[in-house]
Amino acid sequence: MKPREPYIDARGVLHDSAAFGVVRAVERDNIRQALRAEQLDRVAHFADRIKELGRTPRDTMLVVLNVDDPQGGSLAAFLMPDHDWQPLRDAGQVPYARGLTTRKPIQRLLDSIAPEAGSELRKVHGVALLAMDRGVVVVFDVQRELLAL
Repeated sequence: MKPREPYIDARGVLHDSAAFGVVRAVERDNIRQALRAEQLDRVAHFADRIKELGRTPRDTMLVVLNVDDPQGGSLAAFLMPDHDWQPLRDAGQVPYARGLTTRKPIQRLLDSIAPEAGSELRKVHGVALLAMDRGVVVVFDVQRELLAL
């Protein structure tokens, strides 16, 4: 099947799958860099906690969710109900929900809301991390993409 040619719809929105792919790759790398710069100590801590708790990467994974992102906020509210994020906002910080969760329900969720991320998660055989930020849903292999120098 030949890719559809780029077009502008009646609302003036450009539809271009190649451009979308480039934007997604750039945003994925932006999130990866932000995780490494701002969250790496917590990512390493939670990756270590999997083993300390006697769990495996097959059943447990990490999440880093921007609470103010529509999808990240919804999942954060589900995983951490009634948590008050406002003090972080009041301190000028972006609130992130970080922690461990069970992998199978996240796999099912991604398969329904972000199939590309669901496919990415299936490819990670080590510790996986789901990030929801900037309207982007991405999965990283913690050892290969975040902790490796």
